[in-house]
Amino acid sequence: MYSAVIDQPGSYLNMATPMLRLVLYKGEVCRLPQDCKGIKVLSGNAWVTVTGKDITLAQGEKKSFISDKDFILVSTLRHSPLVFEAWGDSYKKIKEKRA
Repeated sequence: MYSAVIDQPGSYLNMATPMLRLVLYKGEVCRLPQDCKGIKVLSGNAWVTVTGKDITLAQGEKKSFISDKDFILVSTLRHSPLVFEAWGDSYKKIKEKRA
């Protein structure tokens, strides 16, 4: 199931610290952990595939996902590197253990 829910109060994208921060270069593809619930593009342009749907995100854009069984693929568009952050359940579990 794909959802275009963006920045709801209490969503993963409103947390201060992401579970991942990655840099991808032209031709590279990243398969995000299944518990990833959202991404934010810090620099460059992203091509995101989730549940067979393609989404493009530009610098500063973010998107939340509701997808328990499907994986998320991220790659860069154009020639500039892509820098992005991902949020998900892994971060939530680590935060709960520290508390």
